[in-house]
Amino acid sequence: MIKKLFFSLTIGLAVHAVAFSGECAKEEEAIAMPSFKDRFHYVKLGGAFFAMPDAAFGPAVALGCRFEENRYALDISANYAGKGNQFMVTLPKALYLCYLDHEAPKGFYVGAGASFGWINQRAHKKNFAGLLTEMSAGYDFNRFGKAKMFIEATLSQPFLPVTAKHNPSFSPVFTLMYGIGF
Repeated sequence: MIKKLFFSLTIGLAVHAVAFSGECAKEEEAIAMPSFKDRFHYVKLGGAFFAMPDAAFGPAVALGCRFEENRYALDISANYAGKGNQFMVTLPKALYLCYLDHEAPKGFYVGAGASFGWINQRAHKKNFAGLLTEMSAGYDFNRFGKAKMFIEATLSQPFLPVTAKHNPSFSPVFTLMYGIGF
């Protein structure tokens, strides 16, 4: 059931972004999904802020692959952030990104998506396992070069738990990361 929900949300976001992007010139034209011909793998390093009762900062790391086509990109990754008794793991995390100026070699992008993840705060015996909604904004420094570089801020908000724990945590996690792609 969770797989179907995750798949439906991801496809729904992708279709919504394409349908309302202003790229369709005529109503008669069929909406075609991007083919995502260009792709690159990346590593992101940065920090995370846990907005929990004992707010804390910690390191964050991610490994992923971004598939690009003109204005759009599909970003699939695995992420970890944590320090001490607090941590977050998302696997997989899927974002549908839109570049604001897709012809420029550098520029801003925004995106939304979902992930399956775990957020744990052991000191207060709060945890979350389930579907998280994701919102991202970033800046690409070298979009068309062989070595890609970007900075990205992401807000991960717990949304739909898969377990009925007696004390779940629905506090968001904010990450700021620098990525290098190849």
